[in-house]
Amino acid sequence: MRSKNKEPKHSSTKETIDKKMINDKIKNTEEKLKNNLGNLKETAKKASSTLENKSKSINLNKDYILWGIGTAFFLVTAIWSISFAISSKTDTAINRAYEALDNNLIFNGVFIEEVNIGCLTKEQAIKRATNDYAKPRLQKTFTISSGSYSKDVTYEDLGGSYDVAKTVNEAYKLGRGGSKTKQLDAAQNLEDRKEYLVSSISIDDSKLKSILNEIAKEVEGNVIDGKVNVDALMSSIKNDMLIGQSDIVYDIPIQY
Repeated sequence: MRSKNKEPKHSSTKETIDKKMINDKIKNTEEKLKNNLGNLKETAKKASSTLENKSKSINLNKDYILWGIGTAFFLVTAIWSISFAISSKTDTAINRAYEALDNNLIFNGVFIEEVNIGCLTKEQAIKRATNDYAKPRLQKTFTISSGSYSKDVTYEDLGGSYDVAKTVNEAYKLGRGGSKTKQLDAAQNLEDRKEYLVSSISIDDSKLKSILNEIAKEVEGNVIDGKVNVDALMSSIKNDMLIGQSDIVYDIPIQY
């Protein structure tokens, strides 16, 4: 009997080597693919970061541009508004100055202390200054007392007065003089800087002494061997009237 032929052993060994080579190539290829994939991910990440930064930069630039446009618009609007306000104010001031010149009015911006008499005729200014300035001051009071005796007196009772007409005439003259152009310039200047006049109180000494003598007679009837020192009382009251004091109680000085 013949025995069967067997395949040579080297064929199996070759096949094993080929498979190993293929497996090694596959592994190498997988490693390369993994490495390439890793590189691609890193590249993609960098690209994404770059795009994000560029996007932020673009947005930031956009924000700066919008902010710049907004700021410029605000500044232009503000400048226009201020210019318009100044122009309107100047035009109004010029109109008032012309009106004052044409109608013999006191220039705007003139006051007697806190009372505004600008843009008024002399007659209107006298009336306003009398009602709003002189009368309230002349109604200030003092109390004169001695023992149970007490009497309230006003500045007006004691001979006080204000020459309002004189002060108004001074107010009217402000800014008037020279050419019409000079007067218009002066009128605008007055309106900007304001002018505050003071009308000082005048005291009629004879009336003040007469009132105090009457008070003295009323008091002396209650004083034994005493006499009111009218001159001393008059001096104190007059000084306080000149500086605008009020609501003071005076003890009548008695001479024995």
